[in-house]
Amino acid sequence: MSRAGLPPPPAGGGGPRLPNLTRLFLGSGLPTCLPTFTALEALNASGNADAQAGRPLAGLERLAGLGASLTHLDLSYCGLAAAPAAITRLTALRSLRLTRNPLPGGGLLHVCRLPALAALDVNTCRVAELPEAFTALAPTLTSLDLGGNRQLAPEPLRRQLAHLPNLQRFCAGGCGAKLPAALADTLAALPLHYLAVNGNKLLATPQGGGPAWKPLFEAVEARRTAAPPAPGLPTTEQPPGLLALEASIARADWDAADDAAEFY
Repeated sequence: MSRAGLPPPPAGGGGPRLPNLTRLFLGSGLPTCLPTFTALEALNASGNADAQAGRPLAGLERLAGLGASLTHLDLSYCGLAAAPAAITRLTALRSLRLTRNPLPGGGLLHVCRLPALAALDVNTCRVAELPEAFTALAPTLTSLDLGGNRQLAPEPLRRQLAHLPNLQRFCAGGCGAKLPAALADTLAALPLHYLAVNGNKLLATPQGGGPAWKPLFEAVEARRTAAPPAPGLPTTEQPPGLLALEASIARADWDAADDAAEFY
């Protein structure tokens, strides 16, 4: 439902009363009546017309009023330079999609304060490093999509991943990076059922010890086929894209070409 499709306010003002509304699509801004949707669980404001017209997405502060109910939020393609401060009030939020917003690492600071977050999608957001506070998500985060971030620095990424022991799905595909064998070793310690690192160059271990990546791929595949993961989100609740994929593995070419034009 777009903002234009919302019902008129009741007599006396105060905005429409939709106490049973659980899912909402907004095509232009976040209306003043948004906090009155007290049962809202999923909000999609992706590709918002305000952002597409070069204007800031209006009404972001109104997200704070959904803290008791909202579990899924999609702010993709909204022209955000940082995740809005209002999301820190969303204590029930389990899934957050910020795809294709120009977010530097510092733009994710407010994300680090989401106590229930299980799935984060920051694909193609120009992220170079995750903030140090990102490790606060360790108890709950099971799915992370960093694909398409051409500035992604492998070593800081490796250090952060080492502090995410519950991660089951990880994507860094299409980053055009040289991923060291040490990163494969770090990933091998995680309970991964999905791994995508295609579109990168995977480096062998030093002194010609052979690729560390092949054993990792085999371990992930074995884990996937042995038993399905215990996802942070039920499949029926997951948004499209990486977070909705069945557990699988995307193998990378050892000498993957740098195909930057495909992502920007």
